[in-house]
Amino acid sequence: MADSTLAGSFGARLAPRRVEQTSLAHSVKLCVRDRIGTATLMALAILLPLPVVAGTVNFQEAGFSLTFPPGWIAIPREIIAQAQVEMARAAPNAPKLQYDHAFQFGSKEQWFNYPYILIQIKRTGRVPEPQLEKLDKFDSTETSQKLQKSVGQLMSEVEIGKMRYDPAARVIWINTGSNVAELGRVSGISAIIPTEFGVIQMMGYAKEQDFMGFLSSFHDIVRSATFADGVKYQPQASDRLPRWLRSIKWEDVLTWALVGAVIAVFAGFRRK
Repeated sequence: MADSTLAGSFGARLAPRRVEQTSLAHSVKLCVRDRIGTATLMALAILLPLPVVAGTVNFQEAGFSLTFPPGWIAIPREIIAQAQVEMARAAPNAPKLQYDHAFQFGSKEQWFNYPYILIQIKRTGRVPEPQLEKLDKFDSTETSQKLQKSVGQLMSEVEIGKMRYDPAARVIWINTGSNVAELGRVSGISAIIPTEFGVIQMMGYAKEQDFMGFLSSFHDIVRSATFADGVKYQPQASDRLPRWLRSIKWEDVLTWALVGAVIAVFAGFRRK
């Protein structure tokens, strides 16, 4: 991919990086290319209008909104759904994930071109704040090992940082990293925002060498979140009572954070 200059809050020039093809990665590429609906994705990209989203986007089904800097566009839901179907076919043992929305920086010449953001809206029930305060003690080792086995050749050298809860902002942060087949090293960051109905998880991904330029933009988007009445998380005195102890499956949260980096593979391969 040729050099490009990112506008808006990026502003840094991206250096081209050639990912050397190994025989393993090449076999993955051929396997996926045989199975992926490339023609379907290309047709959708041509037919669908360019959904530019500079400004505030309202997610009415979940009662919140986000503000995106100039240069971001919404990835059509048809493209998201198709990529998820192809991922399930190519990696049947991988967790079955459902992304509700996706956005990327730049043009629609190639969907899921890094950097991009995935959003999941999970109605898992309200999480008591004491659980959030103890997340830094959660051991992610078993989760990363299971995921590595399930995705096989698509992802390697998986890294998951500790979950960190910011009580002032009421956001859980997770850093991730992995080698993605054909695409190289990808860094990720997830922001999990607890709500009165569950969690909203925003997952951002960029090539490792571009990640720091992406980070401030992602933080700005997360901090821009506003919520409708009854949706914004409010600590309650009853959170401290044992009878209210309910739990979200934090293993799933970590899995969502990691696997999102691979969806780029199933939206078509990068031009060399």
